[in-house]
Amino acid sequence: VWMMSGMSDFESALLAVLAFGLAEAFATGTNQVYAMDLAPDDRRGAFLGVWSLSMIAGQVFGPIVIGSVADNAGFQAAFITVSGFLVAAALIVTLFGVETRRVRQQTSEHPT
Repeated sequence: VWMMSGMSDFESALLAVLAFGLAEAFATGTNQVYAMDLAPDDRRGAFLGVWSLSMIAGQVFGPIVIGSVADNAGFQAAFITVSGFLVAAALIVTLFGVETRRVRQQTSEHPT
């Protein structure tokens, strides 16, 4: 995302957007698999509903917030803001994310 803040020609922006789209395609599948691993077996539908709602909320409100930043402070500030959100998200996952393989192994060894 930070690469796009200084781009001045269409070809560079197109290449960056294509790279972002490819990364998004990989991340979406990984994200859904991670959610399925965390979901309780008896409440998967409700869990995945809340998970999807949180993702959709970001897709709805993200453009509004970042568009406002772009209108008021410029595109470079908008891309830097997005980078800040991504760093914050990475820190949250690093600090609070659960290794799902260990969770599945523990529940299969000690079923409740």
